[in-house]
Amino acid sequence: MNPIEQDSKFQPVSENRWQINFSDRWNVRNIPNGGYQMAAVARVLGEQMPHPHPLTVTGHYLRPTFSGPAEVVTELLKSGKS
Repeated sequence: MNPIEQDSKFQPVSENRWQINFSDRWNVRNIPNGGYQMAAVARVLGEQMPHPHPLTVTGHYLRPTFSGPAEVVTELLKSGKS
């Protein structure tokens, strides 16, 4: 398992909730790299979708994040035909 896979492992908590622990290995000035966090969340999304890899992912960071445990909550807003 490569470092990014190791540091973006997640565990299901319930049907739409996942527990993840963001490593400080990917920090930039004590703040986790946004790309690393987005990749980890995209891996969780892949578990919820019929296709294992999301076609696109958009994220908005409202404030700096932190290393350590976090919860990812998924919600299907719209299902397309493709």
